[in-house]
Amino acid sequence: STSSLRVLEEAFVMCDISSVEKRVRTVVGRFRRLLVAYSGGLDSSVLLSLAARFGRRKITAVHVIHGLHPDSDSWQSHCEQHAERLGVGFVCRVLGPLVGNVEMAARTERYEAWSSLLHPGDGIAIAHHADDVDETRMWQLLTGRAVVGVPRERELGQGTLVRPFLDARRETLRRHAIKSRLSWLEDPSNEDTTFDRNWIRRCLFPELDRRFPQFRTSLESVAPEPLVPMRRAPMRLDSLFSASVEGCLRGIRGWLAAYGEVPSNGIVQEVLAQAQAGPDRTPEIRVSDRHSVCRYGSALHVVAGCDTLCASSAYVGESCVGACGRLEWVDADWGLPRAEDVLLRSRTGEDRVRSQGATKRVSRLFQEHGVAPWLRDRWPVVELSGRVAAVPNIAADPALLRPSGLLPVWFPNDGLWQGDVPRASGYFDGAVSDLAQ
Repeated sequence: STSSLRVLEEAFVMCDISSVEKRVRTVVGRFRRLLVAYSGGLDSSVLLSLAARFGRRKITAVHVIHGLHPDSDSWQSHCEQHAERLGVGFVCRVLGPLVGNVEMAARTERYEAWSSLLHPGDGIAIAHHADDVDETRMWQLLTGRAVVGVPRERELGQGTLVRPFLDARRETLRRHAIKSRLSWLEDPSNEDTTFDRNWIRRCLFPELDRRFPQFRTSLESVAPEPLVPMRRAPMRLDSLFSASVEGCLRGIRGWLAAYGEVPSNGIVQEVLAQAQAGPDRTPEIRVSDRHSVCRYGSALHVVAGCDTLCASSAYVGESCVGACGRLEWVDADWGLPRAEDVLLRSRTGEDRVRSQGATKRVSRLFQEHGVAPWLRDRWPVVELSGRVAAVPNIAADPALLRPSGLLPVWFPNDGLWQGDVPRASGYFDGAVSDLAQ
């Protein structure tokens, strides 16, 4: 009978919720502090309420505002009030304007915001569920990407990201939310089918459910490719090439995933092909609106998009922060005269500076000291009285140095360069600041 079927269905839902509760309880118990990614929507509302039940004092709700909707302020208020009612902490992060592929950019910014909040011993729980996995898998298939499994947990920043809902269906969470009388927000952007995943959820899956009722089971049988978790760092070519071709492709995907990139198979194959280019070549492969992969020397580098350096006035000793990096000054026995007005600008083809007893082109100095090609137009030249006074970290004109002066030090942004910043031996001779060590 209909009533018997309803009772049986409710029993299955209760069984599903019971197993979900056990997983959330286990997750809460694992960590010193547990952040919960909380948008205010159905899924994250269920996750936050369960987490609060099992460990209120160690829970902090993290709400990220992308600024994509005019009601963002009222959503923040709703989330903050709900967290207060549950007796958990609340943190809000407001992100800057998104460029390029909005879906991918928003995802990357969210993960970076979460990562910045994690300390050793912390975890962050995300309410991704089985329907999300199906949508991700279908999106990967439709866009020519490798079908990569969604891990239950992985490292994120100094902590661990966990997904306790991966075996639960959206309908199970919805019924639990109704039964528990939870309140949640409905984001109208989830109805916008110009976004790929919304179209898959709203348009494609209902048609597939009608035509092929077992398609979700079939989709689950698509064997996901293992994704090797990797950190943000240059990829050494000798390490990459030690694997088979398939192993190389998996390694590149895992490496790019650390930067929030999920490129098509064609782009991954192009990265591998260019990695095998001649040693004198420095190829650049555009991965997305946000990143390129560049080969330099014996490594591949993920490079964030960044404008070239804009000329700006400063004075010797003035710290300067820009889109490309940070300029600091260190005390030196011999350096540029303090408080002198200088111009910070990008190099020109004619720039020369005296270095180690000889006058050399700045472009040649960059080559000699291992400054990567994409950094050279973003590396400031310090001009004093109409002449090149210094190339930070590399050379300073002896004729312009004075006793007890200052030397400029340049720190490129992490998005442009990871690892040791190129420096010329002898540049800091006489420097007495710890910053120069």
